[in-house]
Amino acid sequence: MIGRLLFVIALSFSLYGCKKPEEKICQEILEKMVIDPASLSINGTDILSGPIRKSQVDEIANLTETPRMKGVLKEIYEKDIERGEAPIQTFVTLDYTANARIGKTRGKMICRYFDSGTGSTLIGVAADGKGYSGDSLDLLFLKIGRPDGLSIIHKID
Repeated sequence: MIGRLLFVIALSFSLYGCKKPEEKICQEILEKMVIDPASLSINGTDILSGPIRKSQVDEIANLTETPRMKGVLKEIYEKDIERGEAPIQTFVTLDYTANARIGKTRGKMICRYFDSGTGSTLIGVAADGKGYSGDSLDLLFLKIGRPDGLSIIHKID
């Protein structure tokens, strides 16, 4: 009995502080975006995941398709939903405080991921009243650098 209790306590401590890859990538992007990364403090993190709905297929296909694949992914996603195997989207919200030009400020950053069964892909970032997806996300990474563990096509390695 005591051995089992110690195992549960040890497991709890080993899992404490473990972050999902989506959270790590989002936090690294935030660190690259703030003026003073040393002042960054994460106040809280929320992670919500769930299957996409048929009404979201057009939006997600537009964010994930390349021009040569126009319409192909939309058709695949719709068939997956009909079979009950809807792709998953995940939202990571970081509530943070950091130094800014006007002093210490509090803000929120949201990272949106998509997984059609082959791993998570970052499809959008919103912070400081600005949203980045597609080409604007690529331009953001040219400016601040790509986070470790994120491929050139925004897939988590």
